[in-house]
Amino acid sequence: MSAVDTNRIARHMAAYFYPTPPEATRALLSVETFDDTIHEPACGKGHISRELEAFGYRVVSTDLNDWGYGLSGYNFLEQIDPFGKHIVTNPSYGRGLADEFIEQRYRLPQSVAGRSLSESVLAGASPAYRVVEAAPASTSLRD
Repeated sequence: MSAVDTNRIARHMAAYFYPTPPEATRALLSVETFDDTIHEPACGKGHISRELEAFGYRVVSTDLNDWGYGLSGYNFLEQIDPFGKHIVTNPSYGRGLADEFIEQRYRLPQSVAGRSLSESVLAGASPAYRVVEAAPASTSLRD
């Protein structure tokens, strides 16, 4: 393995970057529909966003890190207003970030211009799943 590959792997691991397989997003779309703009706040290299766009959805893609897709430098955990009516994401699970992402969703205004805010989290086994499961406007898919 070359030094470049080692550096790339180390960077991904340090940022808890693990791309979401397209099948996970397609599974979500087989049970969930969206009626307005979707925000993907942990877009990484666009794996989820591209699938959503392929299904005809308008997506605002942001990420704290610059992975070459979407708008970088946006910290969802510090966001004040939502960038879309819906949030679809698969946040990093390291350092409890999945739970923090779901808690942040509930800190955002519940309605923007008369639109209710909902989220779908492609989540693994996490305490966050229990929060999403309890919210009627939410969907969570687990492994």
